[in-house]
Amino acid sequence: MAGPLKRSKMGRRKTRPEPHFVYPCCDYLTLSERGRHLICPICFWEDEDIYHDTNPREPSAANHGLTLAEGRDNFKTVGACEAAMLPHVLPKEDRAAYLYFPLKD
Repeated sequence: MAGPLKRSKMGRRKTRPEPHFVYPCCDYLTLSERGRHLICPICFWEDEDIYHDTNPREPSAANHGLTLAEGRDNFKTVGACEAAMLPHVLPKEDRAAYLYFPLKD
């Protein structure tokens, strides 16, 4: 599930962009663009830029000071980038539609 649907000039709905990137927090292929502040439906991490991919202990402004390392640990233990976001994520049984690439420990 990518970003929100937009309407064309004719009023028809455009399709969602296909995901081409793995979310750095949960390792699911749900991200259609990098650095556009898109929120993952699986972990609810907001992708602000690739800086945090290489600096996972740096606080993320878009994620209210949470570091990517903390978000990854939280996803492994509670199923969301932080416990407060759990009501917003897709349930585990609905994630089968997304490719999963567990690249990190």
